[in-house]
Amino acid sequence: MLWFTVIFLITGFIFPIVDWFWDKSIKKDLHNHNKVKTYSLVMLYQWLIAGCIIIGFTSMNISLTELKFVRSALDVSALGGFTVGLMLNIIILFTVALFIPVGRKRVLAMFDAIEVLLPNGWKERLLFAALAVTAGFCEEVIYRGFMFYYLERLDWGLTPLTIAIITSIIFGLAHFYQGWKNVIFTMLVGFAMARLFISFESLWIPIIVHILIDLRFAVLPNVRKLLTKLNKLPA
Repeated sequence: MLWFTVIFLITGFIFPIVDWFWDKSIKKDLHNHNKVKTYSLVMLYQWLIAGCIIIGFTSMNISLTELKFVRSALDVSALGGFTVGLMLNIIILFTVALFIPVGRKRVLAMFDAIEVLLPNGWKERLLFAALAVTAGFCEEVIYRGFMFYYLERLDWGLTPLTIAIITSIIFGLAHFYQGWKNVIFTMLVGFAMARLFISFESLWIPIIVHILIDLRFAVLPNVRKLLTKLNKLPA
């Protein structure tokens, strides 16, 4: 368990601090920021961590089914319904925000926090799409599959719901560099992923939904410019 404890501490506490300082250094020199390099580095360290987890399981003769890489509980219709409902909610909330001055300002504030990561141009969008797939897979392996396995075996009597709350908080804090508003939003998304993980007993469900959520930044137009224009309209 020592190896798993090290991974838990690195992903839960060390990386959020590193990411915060990294984001600060990027924002100090935005003109020279290379997004392609940033996307590549993020993908590299996420695959490294996910790889270390999988190698740890195989080297200890622990079946990967313990990470819930199974399909026995895969209910495609339920997944489709959830995904459609999630996308509709996002579209509705976003549309409402466009027509409310206060809402537009709040959304703009959230986009300001992650602007350094948003893609521009087709090359960056293609690489960001690869990043979305990486984050969807690797972060679910880390924050759902691995952390649920690890916390369940600490023998602290934690219920699945308690673990879902703990991992969602850790997942949110991992995005601390995006500001508190995005931390809270990410916690809520993390809790939704954890509930999917518990309900379906399959890691593939949150992986697919996570990828779809992140892909919106690769396929949507420059939403920030649109919001900025609308924000200049009279209230």
